[in-house]
Amino acid sequence: MLTGEDTLSHSLLSSSINIGLLSPDEVIKAAAAALEEQNAPLNAVEGFIRQILGWREYMRAVYLSEMPGYEQVNVLKHNRDLPDFFWDGETKMTCVAESLRPVIETAHNHHIQRLMVLGNFANLFEISPQQTADWFNEMYIDAYDWVVLPNVLGMALHADGGLLSTSLGELYP
Repeated sequence: MLTGEDTLSHSLLSSSINIGLLSPDEVIKAAAAALEEQNAPLNAVEGFIRQILGWREYMRAVYLSEMPGYEQVNVLKHNRDLPDFFWDGETKMTCVAESLRPVIETAHNHHIQRLMVLGNFANLFEISPQQTADWFNEMYIDAYDWVVLPNVLGMALHADGGLLSTSLGELYP
């Protein structure tokens, strides 16, 4: 993470795809065409297509198979309130402040900042998963329940007990 590099190595297409201005198919075809025309390297195109076709559709599948009810998962029983600084970014924790700043300014940040920094903070400080997911839905331009709930509740907070992603402790006891 670099301070002040809000869009480094990250697509800004998610809001246009999520509201239907672009289809996943046309975005994937454009990326493949960029590879064919040698305007993008293989590793970048592969990673991008995997995110669109793989992770995005996996999130949709989890949401469709687990709703209704998934929005209430909280196996770790976290119940603390979301701190006020999530709304104004005023904290001395530089990593958290730098992750909040672009969200407050532009309703967007990198997925590492979203899920690994802010999600990990919420998990470590036992913030309510529902308050955390509500904040994501309110603050991000590309937020929809089908995207937010599995990513936040499942991947970032493990509030679903490993339904979405297995913990390393379960793989390597």
